[in-house]
Amino acid sequence: MRTRAPRYMTTVEAIAASKTLSKDGHGLKTNTGAAGTVTVRLPSAADCKGLPPFRFLRTAAQTITVDPTDTDIIYDSDGTSLTAGVAKSLTATGAYCEFVSDGTAYYFEKRVIV
Repeated sequence: MRTRAPRYMTTVEAIAASKTLSKDGHGLKTNTGAAGTVTVRLPSAADCKGLPPFRFLRTAAQTITVDPTDTDIIYDSDGTSLTAGVAKSLTATGAYCEFVSDGTAYYFEKRVIV
């Protein structure tokens, strides 16, 4: 029998303007209501080891750009790494991605929902 709340709950947040996330800002982020490109800056990968993923879903016809800190590296799902500080973007409506930290870098997976 469960006697306490789960460690985390998934939250959904519409982000219509650029924003910097805190390490507690995990959950699903959409760009519902955005009138232009939305840039979301991730917290340091070192601060997010073992935390739930940061998830993004493009719901409006505007680009979502996910930007790591200047020194963090993102690894694509095929294992290749980007230059430190290089951002990833969702450019198709219905595109979904998530970022998970191992404490030194972020790992990126992208899908298109049909």
